[in-house]
Amino acid sequence: MRLPCTPIAFFLENTNTTITANTESMDDAEVKGSELSTLFASFNEEVPHMEQVEKMREEFFAAQSQGDQATMESIMADMETIIEEQQAYYRNFVKENSDNVVGAFLALNMAQSLEFEELEEITTNLEANLSTHPYVVQLKEMMEPIKAQKEAEAALNVGNEAPLFTLPNMEGSEVSLDDFKGKYVFVDFWAAWCRPCREENPILKRAYDRFGGENFEIVSVSLDQTAEAWQQAVAEDELNWTLLRDSAGTVAQTYGVQSIPNTWLLDKDGKIMQKQIRGEELITVLEDLLQ
Repeated sequence: MRLPCTPIAFFLENTNTTITANTESMDDAEVKGSELSTLFASFNEEVPHMEQVEKMREEFFAAQSQGDQATMESIMADMETIIEEQQAYYRNFVKENSDNVVGAFLALNMAQSLEFEELEEITTNLEANLSTHPYVVQLKEMMEPIKAQKEAEAALNVGNEAPLFTLPNMEGSEVSLDDFKGKYVFVDFWAAWCRPCREENPILKRAYDRFGGENFEIVSVSLDQTAEAWQQAVAEDELNWTLLRDSAGTVAQTYGVQSIPNTWLLDKDGKIMQKQIRGEELITVLEDLLQ
């Protein structure tokens, strides 16, 4: 945890007002001219617990210099509560000042600590009043990749159609996920070097021996960089279902795969039924579906 100590200096554009504030001692900020500077001064003055924070900082560094871990941990625990109160104060201030540059500046500086939905609401309100202001433009630019990621994650919710893909199989022929419509499909992202993945393979073999065929298929998508490693693991584990390789990781990226094994159970229409289902749980689910 970092104690607050970062200086903030900024210029409120188009207001003829220069404001310099320091979060080490915001009460000492020099503010001159305009209603906006007065507003920012009031923001600084009303930040909760600022004097207490300064005292705690001194106590923390004193304890740190003495190697007093217990005192340091106690101070950090108290600081967590104060930070939560300060963040609530910042949020409320920004929401109440979404029609002016001070609110826009503070929103930009606290954006990383906000939930996406909260940041989106604040940005929408600011855009209605200050659509072309550089602070608002920066906020919108900051939100674009986050929004894209959120939309990608929402597309992978249970009940949605699984993204289609086409990849080469062991023989080099292209195979599409769409080829298996009409069957329950278990999509398994794995790799030869992934020990937990390899430990799952005997269970997948049991599942495929019992249920594979007309109504069920396993599509294992290897993330191995080389065909040799992939082929060797397939032979060692005696895998006999649909085996594809995503050496570039593009399909894994589409599915938001950040670790493996990563699994998806699809219904006969290609819609996502369950995610991250593994082990004996898969056998149980398949028994309910297919027996």
